[in-house]
Amino acid sequence: MTVPSKLQAYLAAGCPIIASLDGEPARIVESSGAGFCAAAGDAKALSEIIVRMADIPVAERQEMSTCGKKYFEGHFAPDLVIEELIDHVKKVVEMNGTKK
Repeated sequence: MTVPSKLQAYLAAGCPIIASLDGEPARIVESSGAGFCAAAGDAKALSEIIVRMADIPVAERQEMSTCGKKYFEGHFAPDLVIEELIDHVKKVVEMNGTKK
């Protein structure tokens, strides 16, 4: 899965997100509760979510911030990603070692 580094940075920073995205990045924004997405290229939908964000209470935007940070820590935090990479490399090495 490829997730734009900008999206990861917004999640980590706890910024409520307004985005024009498709695919997995859009699913992350929506499912994490960190903000709102419009389909890429849909200017009308994007303008609607901008107005929607402006109209929601500050407490709800703060909750989006918290949700984004939690999602980042659970999926993209450097320590987590490094551990997953190490595990993956170990499995590849083990598989290659058994092929000899």
